[in-house]
Amino acid sequence: MLSMIALAGLLIALRSAGWAIGWGFQLQTPWVVAVLALLFFTLALNLFGLFEFTAASHLADSRAVKKLPATGPAGSFFSGVLAVIVASPCTAPFMGAALGYAVLQSNLQSTLIFAALGLGMALPWLILTLVPVWVKLLPKPGPWMVTFKRLMAIPMAAAALWLLLVLSRQVTIYGLLTVLLATGSAATLLWSIGREQYGRGRSQVLKLISGIVTLACVGLVAIGTFDRPSAAAGNGNWQPWSEEAVAAAAAEGKPVVVDFTAAWCVTCQFNKAAALRTEAAEAELSRLGYVRLEADWTNRDARITEVLNRFGRTGVPLYLLYSAQGDTTVLPELLSESSFIEALRKNAQRAE
Repeated sequence: MLSMIALAGLLIALRSAGWAIGWGFQLQTPWVVAVLALLFFTLALNLFGLFEFTAASHLADSRAVKKLPATGPAGSFFSGVLAVIVASPCTAPFMGAALGYAVLQSNLQSTLIFAALGLGMALPWLILTLVPVWVKLLPKPGPWMVTFKRLMAIPMAAAALWLLLVLSRQVTIYGLLTVLLATGSAATLLWSIGREQYGRGRSQVLKLISGIVTLACVGLVAIGTFDRPSAAAGNGNWQPWSEEAVAAAAAEGKPVVVDFTAAWCVTCQFNKAAALRTEAAEAELSRLGYVRLEADWTNRDARITEVLNRFGRTGVPLYLLYSAQGDTTVLPELLSESSFIEALRKNAQRAE
């Protein structure tokens, strides 16, 4: 656990240095989304067996590591440190989602996530130490492990596709094609590494070229070459949000609902499907005469950030209801269809 917390400290230090020179670690930054997509794509290829993580294994075999105490409390402690060094490459594909999430959270949340990962790595050993007889219940190693590993590649690939979908809202079609080129060159690089690992030949030139192409593509996205001026706004009955649109609706005596959302916000998309955009909710919105506005925060927007801060929020989702008199109601972050419709009715009744 201390080893994982130390890794969290390293992450926080790197992130702090990144902020100092102007880097962004939010999903509003296209190059971060592109890098995360490449990360999940890499993890999927690893789980499919294209290549293996070996750097930490070489470190574990180093002379300095072999000189560490092997018995007593010190030996147990360094065995735990060594377990993190050796096992992390094996568990990295399974921890990819948690690590990707941890990068985007506050320092405290990042530390807690890494501590939980450390506890998760230690827990099976701890349980088997307390109840040794349970060792007999463990499944024996076999071909099923390879099949399970390949099945776990599917959610990783799905995560990469989802991130590419988010990226399509942030960059032009040429930017998306550039990132797809980066995934192809990265796959070529990893395939070359895998061939070398499995003793099937090596090609330093191919690895060099594919690595340069991957970095160049990410670099083009990072410098903003393909950034869209703004995210796609409005959707069907939902119109683009602005303070002026809210004021205009209030001047006409109409109630307003504002959906502060983002393409990368999973909670936002769930609420849309389960509550905001259902047939019953849309019918009730029309019946009550609501003006529907959508504030898309997929890309950075200082106006939206200001409103979020005004209501004590650091991110989306945020749902606001304005009555005809201008009163504002803040809805919960998690919505159900019934609770949303009930809130719409109560808000509309204020004008009566």
